[in-house]
Amino acid sequence: MAYMSRALEEERGKYMRLESTMNETIELHQAEFQALKQEQKGIANRLDYQYNDRFKRVEESVESVQNHMVRMENSIKDTLDIRLSAPAWGNAVFLSSANIVVEFLKIVLYLVATVLDLFLPYFGT
Repeated sequence: MAYMSRALEEERGKYMRLESTMNETIELHQAEFQALKQEQKGIANRLDYQYNDRFKRVEESVESVQNHMVRMENSIKDTLDIRLSAPAWGNAVFLSSANIVVEFLKIVLYLVATVLDLFLPYFGT
């Protein structure tokens, strides 16, 4: 009976040590998990800031291109106004061709801005 009692006490001691080790491991796991959550939030904040900055730069570039296009259109219009002495059909053809060129330049600039927007995250810091 004494042997059984001693064996039971030893097993109870082993059980208590294992339970203590398990509790410490769970606490460590929870602390590491919380640290990973905080690190993930920090990374998400940095990415948000970085991409907001990039989108702002792209918007500024698009606005600059639009302003440039308005200046070009006004310049073409002024040039056409000066050439009033030319035949009417010549003015119409010139105006139409100028509008086509301007629209083509708009498309090209938009495509360039889009391509740069796609590749800029890979080359930026």
